[in-house]
Amino acid sequence: VVAPMIPGHRDGACGEACAYAPAKAKALFDQAGGFSGPLELYFSNSDPTYEQWMTAVANQLKQNLGIQEVTFKKMASADLGPILNKRKGTGPYRQNWVIDYPSMQNYLDGLYNPDNRMGWSSKEFDALIAEGNAATSAKDGLAAYQKAEDLALKEMPLVPLWNWQDQSAWSDKVGHVLIDPYITGLHLDEVTVKQ
Repeated sequence: VVAPMIPGHRDGACGEACAYAPAKAKALFDQAGGFSGPLELYFSNSDPTYEQWMTAVANQLKQNLGIQEVTFKKMASADLGPILNKRKGTGPYRQNWVIDYPSMQNYLDGLYNPDNRMGWSSKEFDALIAEGNAATSAKDGLAAYQKAEDLALKEMPLVPLWNWQDQSAWSDKVGHVLIDPYITGLHLDEVTVKQ
């Protein structure tokens, strides 16, 4: 769940549950009763890449699990947010998280807090987050946050697919280029042109 650049990240934390094993996934899918009818995948139309990778997800579901009818519920974020926040969706949805600050706590509490869109709750998870929050230093809180992440990955209320990173480049003909790793990204209002 937690991106590699965040203190406390562990390679392979998701373990077998995140390994690509289509035959085993199909066997578990069939054992659980499978799925019949059209599967609706929800996502916003705010970024053209969302449909590209949701198409890849749909193709994986068709190819590996045999779900033949996958449809898209693509809409404006302003319309999608209320549906997901009220848990009125009738199928899986794409969700991403952009960190506010570089901490495991921000990922875990942001995605799995009691008001999460999944309807998932765990008193043990909440207690681990509270324990991490109460630590006397960020480093001291990591063990509790890692246990919380382990629990969330074991119960898997959301499926982590990947962590993406934005890339930036600029010419030596500009100056004062300020980039931060959060939502603001490149501060265009600060860039200067060199003479």
